[in-house]
Amino acid sequence: MDFKNLDEYYEYLENDTNFQYLDLNTYKYITALRDNNSFTIFKELVIGLPSIKEQKVIVQKVETLMQKCNALEQEITQSEQHANMLIQAVLKEAFEK
Repeated sequence: MDFKNLDEYYEYLENDTNFQYLDLNTYKYITALRDNNSFTIFKELVIGLPSIKEQKVIVQKVETLMQKCNALEQEITQSEQHANMLIQAVLKEAFEK
């Protein structure tokens, strides 16, 4: 979603059914942000982090996915090289006749 300004974002949050179930502390900060029209209130907002064990699992998953991305990138590069070689071969054969 693209919001042109903070007011559009606040309106979206207030109408969002998921937002309505936020805990009172979070709601208080979002409301203060809207009223003050300032992001400085977020300095006091406490955001929970996953445990170290969960973070390690997340990192491991991301690393696995990055390896797959790198492998796919190499395959794409090889495919492009093969396609270029094929085009060159076809052109060479077409002009030799």
